Amino acid sequence: MVLTNAMQYAVEVNPLAANPLKAVKWTRPRTLKTVDQRAVTNADQARRFLAAVAGTGPRGERIIAFLGCLYYATLRPEEAVDLSRGNLLNLPDQGWGEMLLTHSEPRSGTSWTDNGLARQRRELKHRAPGETRTAPVHPELVALFRDHLQRFGTGPGGRIFIGPRGGILTDRAYLAVFHQAGAAAFTGQEAASLLGRRPYELRHAAVSTWLNAGVAPPRSPSGPGTAWMCSSGSTPDAFPGSRTRRSSESSTRQAATLPPGRFVKPASSVAEQLGASIQCRCVRMTREWRTGS
Repeated sequence: MVLTNAMQYAVEVNPLAANPLKAVKWTRPRTLKTVDQRAVTNADQARRFLAAVAGTGPRGERIIAFLGCLYYATLRPEEAVDLSRGNLLNLPDQGWGEMLLTHSEPRSGTSWTDNGLARQRRELKHRAPGETRTAPVHPELVALFRDHLQRFGTGPGGRIFIGPRGGILTDRAYLAVFHQAGAAAFTGQEAASLLGRRPYELRHAAVSTWLNAGVAPPRSPSGPGTAWMCSSGSTPDAFPGSRTRRSSESSTRQAATLPPGRFVKPASSVAEQLGASIQCRCVRMTREWRTGS
């Protein structure tokens, strides 16, 4: 892509009369479009992992809510890095909350940013500048947020997650905790596998939990985007410890008939409970989106 753009630019400024690459015949290599099931944690493994994060010490205590955003709310790491207190619309004492995502801060490296820093604030991925999306905040993530804000407060500009010295949270800061917690949380067999090698796998784990519980991707107009497509490319029982959609169809139908803002009673499994609750939230968000409210 870089070479193609360079050749095209050369044509535009006249050093080349035509793009020579267009005469080259080649077959585009196949790319992986689905999530490797071996890398995705189930609900029990994810909770063990988050508990281990808190047990890594002071740095882990500052990072657990950050990693919880990836698992409970399907945020990308760069979206969680950008979170400020103003993005948290509602953190109730009990039940679900809500957040509004407005920007992300992907890591591009100092050579590729306008500000000379490793991260630069920009619009949300696959969205136009100024476009936002809302995300439901699971009750367990609400508790993590409330505890984090009470203990650590916010950084400059209301930023929620900051580095050890008060600056922007870096990959190095949270990756060290991530790998340390993974070594403590997983069994020897799990640690030797591909399970949970990257923080992004927590996001895939969340989406697979929703899918296995019967949440339909089209029901969420402002959902986690490409993670739906990557995860739904696998069968419902493709992930470790998962259940088929058929077993939770009754919970899904019950959730779809409830008024906006209500959730079904606790289901028989963590996956069903999480999925049914998310289904209700998606139904409400869909209705609001259609009515423009």
